[in-house]
Amino acid sequence: GFTPLVCPVPGQVKIPETGLNFVAESLRAPPKDLQSSGEEAYVNGDRIGNSLLVRPFQPGDRFVAHGKIKLKKFFIDAKVPARCRPTIPIIVADDSIVWVGGLRVDRRFFVTPGTRRVLKLRLNSLRKGA
Repeated sequence: GFTPLVCPVPGQVKIPETGLNFVAESLRAPPKDLQSSGEEAYVNGDRIGNSLLVRPFQPGDRFVAHGKIKLKKFFIDAKVPARCRPTIPIIVADDSIVWVGGLRVDRRFFVTPGTRRVLKLRLNSLRKGA
């Protein structure tokens, strides 16, 4: 795993143990295509304060996909090898998982037509000189 880190919003933190850099930025206007890809996700910033917690997976973690689901089951269903799970950054706001880094945004943080503040979350490789 890695040491949990607090990331200011907007801001960024390096996660040296995973070789990743996490970036959170506020967008003035949401992009036309809000499709989240592996490295980036668009989330509802109205539901997020001035910081996010970036931490490793913890036993008993749950988030909302189609219903409430245990993160362990999600990893199994997504065929994420057990050895990789401790290095996946879990992005959290007020004890709620916002984004399973690189995989899935929690439904509670989906951008809706009424969303006033869209955040773009991104994971970059530190090796690319990011």
